[in-house]
Amino acid sequence: MSSGRFSRTEIEQVVIMIRLHLYNRGFLYGAYAIQNLMKREAIFPLPSISTIKRILSRNCLTHRRTGYYPEDHDPNAMNCAATCDCGSGTRCSFYCKPAGKNGV
Repeated sequence: MSSGRFSRTEIEQVVIMIRLHLYNRGFLYGAYAIQNLMKREAIFPLPSISTIKRILSRNCLTHRRTGYYPEDHDPNAMNCAATCDCGSGTRCSFYCKPAGKNGV
């Protein structure tokens, strides 16, 4: 990875790439781990922890997820405790379980 200054769009792509890289190798992959790796690689501007968290949420990369999967978003089949808005036009579902008799 080359170091230097990146645009906002490039920084977002770097955050996503680092998150998936860490996750796939079984390392810690939270916002702090991502920021530390970016620091070590001299990637600037260095986003804040809260910015990294927003990027991950926007791209459905929270709660051990690796992206947006449409089949996980059937509101009739799932009872979800938490959701995020990833910009996909639907809501991402986390901690989902099959709906009971009354759909709850």
